[in-house]
Amino acid sequence: MAINVLPKTKTPKGEHAMRTRRVLYPQTSEMYICELDQCPLCGEQLELSRYSSGHKIVQNLSSTVEVGYWPKQCDNWSCINYERKWRSAEWQQIAPMYCTYGFDVITTIGWQRQTSRCTFEEIHSDLADRITISEAQVRHLYHERYLPLLASQERTRWNELEPVSQKFGLILSLDGLAPEGGEPQLWVVRELQTGLTVRSGWLSEQGQNAFENFLRPIAETDLTVRAVLSDKQRGLLPAVNKIFPEARHAFCQLHYLKNIAEPAASADEIMKVKLRKTVRKNVGNIIRPEHVEQPGVLTVTGLLPSAVIENPTTEGKTEQHSVDQVEQERHSIVDALIRRVRYLLTLKGRPPFRMAGIAMYQGFREVCDCLEVFIAHIPDERLIRLQHGLSEALKCFTDDYDQLSEVAGWLIHISTLLDPEENP
Repeated sequence: MAINVLPKTKTPKGEHAMRTRRVLYPQTSEMYICELDQCPLCGEQLELSRYSSGHKIVQNLSSTVEVGYWPKQCDNWSCINYERKWRSAEWQQIAPMYCTYGFDVITTIGWQRQTSRCTFEEIHSDLADRITISEAQVRHLYHERYLPLLASQERTRWNELEPVSQKFGLILSLDGLAPEGGEPQLWVVRELQTGLTVRSGWLSEQGQNAFENFLRPIAETDLTVRAVLSDKQRGLLPAVNKIFPEARHAFCQLHYLKNIAEPAASADEIMKVKLRKTVRKNVGNIIRPEHVEQPGVLTVTGLLPSAVIENPTTEGKTEQHSVDQVEQERHSIVDALIRRVRYLLTLKGRPPFRMAGIAMYQGFREVCDCLEVFIAHIPDERLIRLQHGLSEALKCFTDDYDQLSEVAGWLIHISTLLDPEENP
């Protein structure tokens, strides 16, 4: 039962002590009353408490509301529930305990993450226009709120696993979410054919005994486990072999590809470092200077921007003005090409598919091809020296680049073979 009464202002619960307090302004206020009329144990009439509870500001997708409830209590001194406070059920359906985000926000995050395969950054961009939330809070709500709620809700769908178990056998995925420093790690077991969460829980350690205790309740059911997919944790391997001795155990393909790419990634990193040193040695004196308005200042904008040189009127144009304008455009082209070279020197790799050495070589090759075109129209001395220096540097690494490119092609081919959607 809800009544529109402005509750007393109290500090909203649900905010961790280490978090910065958010300033929220509720649009409406709602007070709820415990729906019970009689004590569930002794049957006596429940009395309305003199003090309200549960005051907090909750953000829903549609509005920001301040909520609270009037609890009821049993005044029968002989009852075990004597003076126990009973909460409002409707109040508990707005948001989880100690959380200031409504259930509609949490389910939206889970739906976009699991159904639409959205990243946390994309989900945050979608929600930021409607509620006050950070990307870190989106990630926290998914891991700490949505997944446990999903596991609780899926308990009612246990019967759906039985026909799958009898006909095909269950295929389980085991994965642990990245923990906070010193905190327990949340592990989730999902059945891949149905998408159901079979089991989830926090593990204080990742040893064989912990994994066996976590997985044993699944093995004690009548369900048949056909295969298990997981990372290659040291304690997990013997635990799975012991708990599911008849099941096949496969490992994460991303880790598999990273392990395959490790020798190539190491060679690529070596080539990147050597290529960077060679380029800096050949053209370092060309790419280091940067056109600046003042020492340490590249561009000035805002309320007090740098002065803008106005173009002369058509009537006032002279041949000298045209020459100056062409010269400025030439300098801007040269500066842009030099800035591109400086950027390529900062590339970083992310194996198995992003090799920084290969990308750096290809980028310098593209710059050299571009320089040939510009030099034909703009015989600038800096461009000629830059093109010569880059070409000489690339000649030293042609063989390494060819070998690494061939290995990179193998990795892409292997990933294509492992993709079930492209190759059923």
